[in-house]
Amino acid sequence: MSDPVDSKPIDRWLPWLFVLFFLVVFAVNGVMVYVGATTWTGLETKQHYKKGLAYNETLDEVARQKALGWTADLSVEPKARHAVRLDFTLLDKRERAIGGAEVIARLVRPTSEGHDVELRMDDFGAGHYSGTVDLPLAGQWDVRVVAKHPSGDFRLTRRIVVR
Repeated sequence: MSDPVDSKPIDRWLPWLFVLFFLVVFAVNGVMVYVGATTWTGLETKQHYKKGLAYNETLDEVARQKALGWTADLSVEPKARHAVRLDFTLLDKRERAIGGAEVIARLVRPTSEGHDVELRMDDFGAGHYSGTVDLPLAGQWDVRVVAKHPSGDFRLTRRIVVR
């Protein structure tokens, strides 16, 4: 008869393999937790519940804007490092210039928070509004232009790339 202690060489390693398996699982989970916690950009929809409830109001605003028949053109011209000039033209449905509006452009970084910039655009007459803004970073930006006029409001959103 053989001695039960020395039956198979692998039998001595089985408890240690079991422990090693769980150490590997804990190490991989630890790496995943670290990567998840350190790479989160912090982007989230603020007040998502209230925005969801107000969705019908948003649809009504879109319908009002379409009923106005206004058109707009936004051009972006690069200036110095990370600076851009925004030119915004607003026309009514008969293609006449709409002057006297309060035009604000908000530049939002879609990939990270804390870099948003707001620009109040100057009215140069004939429905032309313009302004220059220095951005803190190069890359993608969402330009959200809001024109408030006694006849109605107009919103325009564009994505731009700043070099």
